[in-house]
Amino acid sequence: MTLTPEQAREQANATLALLYANVTDWDEAVLDQAVLAIAGGNRPFSANDLWAVLPR
Repeated sequence: MTLTPEQAREQANATLALLYANVTDWDEAVLDQAVLAIAGGNRPFSANDLWAVLPR
């Protein structure tokens, strides 16, 4: 099944949230992967999309 961009973004956000729940130390590579996962759908996004799944 092909996901719509919105569905893919929601799935990526859920996956990242699960990963964050089990990870204590984030490094630059992980943050880059999060940005690429959220921004990779060729849709506008904001920092708020990132804050929902990344540590402060």
